[in-house]
Amino acid sequence: MIRAARWVLLPLLVTLAACQTSGSNPVAKAESRAELHAQMAANYLRRGQTEIALREAQTALQLNADHALANYTMAVAQVRAGRPDQAERYYQRAVDSKADYTEARHNYGAFLCRTERVSQGLAQLEVALKDRGYSARGLLNLSVAECYLGAATPDAAAAKPYLQRALALSPRLPDALFRMAEAQYHERAWLSARGFIERYFGTGKRAPRALELATRIELALGAREQADKYLRELQSRYPTSPEAQANQPKVHKR
Repeated sequence: MIRAARWVLLPLLVTLAACQTSGSNPVAKAESRAELHAQMAANYLRRGQTEIALREAQTALQLNADHALANYTMAVAQVRAGRPDQAERYYQRAVDSKADYTEARHNYGAFLCRTERVSQGLAQLEVALKDRGYSARGLLNLSVAECYLGAATPDAAAAKPYLQRALALSPRLPDALFRMAEAQYHERAWLSARGFIERYFGTGKRAPRALELATRIELALGAREQADKYLRELQSRYPTSPEAQANQPKVHKR
């Protein structure tokens, strides 16, 4: 089974607010400064400036250890910095501090699934699914599907309804299209698999795993010429990828 190496990292869409204080109240001043630094951290992270985001989030947390946005930003920044082992406590603080923080809960659930804690991850994602107003419900349903597919014993039957919902909400969601193509291929519904992989390519994506799957689909359909076309593209675009290496032409020794 092909597993996508993808973290669900939603953009942090916040607006940098001016620092407002309430008279000379030191608690209000600290809270206002924490909010300012948390929003600065989120904006730096959104722009890809991870190290600055980490520093700003840390400043916010020194002022208010329970600030939900600061904890969430710190968690995502730690993942992006290659330190996922440091992220969990910040994710947990974010959802503990703000129970209806669906974006944080979504990312936390996906994080737990990717770190092989499927039941814990699904529990967080199921809570997130209850928020009918969440703007990224397509991605959220995809995250649930990938959690089932990434389990030690993948559960494609459980994943498929979530993939269908993801595509109903976001018809051009590339990873959902790929996963549906993969599911249809394994169910031997090859024409349907071809349709989904072509829709995937229609989004502009050409990942090696998708080109390799497209090759297998066309071979299953007996379309050797099209299969060879996909295989040549795989080998020319991604010659060092595991998919290309696994599909090198056989050299026959004399």
